Amino acid sequence: MAEGVTILKYPHVKTLDAKEALHEEAARYDRLGSHENLVTYKGNHADRPLFAYCERGSLRDMLDDGVELRDELRFRIGQQIVRCLIRLHSQNFIHCDLHTSNVFLTAAFTSKVGDLQGQLYRPDGSIEMPTMSHENAKSRQSWAGEDEFSIRTVMFTLGTRLYHLWHGEAPFSDLEEQTQEGKCRIGVAIATGRLIS
Repeated sequence: MAEGVTILKYPHVKTLDAKEALHEEAARYDRLGSHENLVTYKGNHADRPLFAYCERGSLRDMLDDGVELRDELRFRIGQQIVRCLIRLHSQNFIHCDLHTSNVFLTAAFTSKVGDLQGQLYRPDGSIEMPTMSHENAKSRQSWAGEDEFSIRTVMFTLGTRLYHLWHGEAPFSDLEEQTQEGKCRIGVAIATGRLIS
């Protein structure tokens, strides 16, 4: 596909809930506005969101396909992801599902964070839009509660994504989620001197 192409996002399954999730995602893009490192939302067509096409696909696909990225490019991609998260946080939005499948690359290797299903807070800290998704144990702090969506949970997730970007694979990629969660909990206990339950 050529640069400048618009794509239509379809639900993973054809249910009323999936269709509503697309409406909620579009509402988040409307509310948050545009940013150079956020997937460009172009409105709706037939109740589905339209986005600018990212020619190189997801960062995960590139890493899984073994695409060689120069260190300079890895740094640039990482910086762009961080810039987008800073912008989202300045709007009181926590992504809640940041992983390499939700980072996309243009033909010029500009990274764009997408799949906005996270939680939007009002300035007083109350929830304006509740999350529709969140990280799994492979990318989530084990000591954070299931309902904690904060800058600290995003920072932990960002670290695992940057590790994946730099090393070409997720940390502990050979372990099951429950084993990973246990290793993270033990690592935190050692680092902080806290007992784990």
